[in-house]
Amino acid sequence: ERIVDHGLAQALVATADVLARSKTVTAEGMEIWNKHMAPVQGGSLETMKGALRNWYLEMPQAGLWDADMAVVEAFIFGGEA
Repeated sequence: ERIVDHGLAQALVATADVLARSKTVTAEGMEIWNKHMAPVQGGSLETMKGALRNWYLEMPQAGLWDADMAVVEAFIFGGEA
C-alpha cells in the first residue's frame, strides 16, 4: 500500500491483462519492446504512452500481433474502444 497506490495497481493489472491474453512472447517482440520502451524509461507518462502506442503499431508489421488499434488506443489513452 505504501509503494503502489490503488490507481497504479489497477493500471498494472489492466496492462498485464491486455499484454498477456494468449500471446506468445518472442525474442523479436522483446526487441521491439526494448526499441520503443527502453529510451523512455523514467520519462513522462505521456512519453511512455506514446512509446507503448508505437510498440503496438510495429508489432503487426512484424507479424507478431493482430491488435485492434481502437482497443489499444482506448487502453493507452482512456476512453471507449
